[in-house]
Amino acid sequence: MKGKSLSQFINDLHYNAETEFTFNDKKYLISGWINENNTYTLELYSIEKNPQKLFCCTDFSRQAVVEQFENAKIFENKTIYEVEKNITVNYG
Repeated sequence: MKGKSLSQFINDLHYNAETEFTFNDKKYLISGWINENNTYTLELYSIEKNPQKLFCCTDFSRQAVVEQFENAKIFENKTIYEVEKNITVNYG
């Protein structure tokens, strides 16, 4: 991962994340926030010509939400750990 360490990227997901990054020449935005009922939501969008929501998880446990993201095969059917070498953090 360029622009930020992988451990810092994952750690930031616990704290109202707002990170834009590039993977294989495609741009993505990941955002996290606390809802009115004190749950935590994390969403990942492809922000190309036709934006798509690729991941969404809400739970009372931030750790559970981040673990769901870590285990999700949303990057060409691979996890963040399998593709992190090809990620460049642009913002956040």
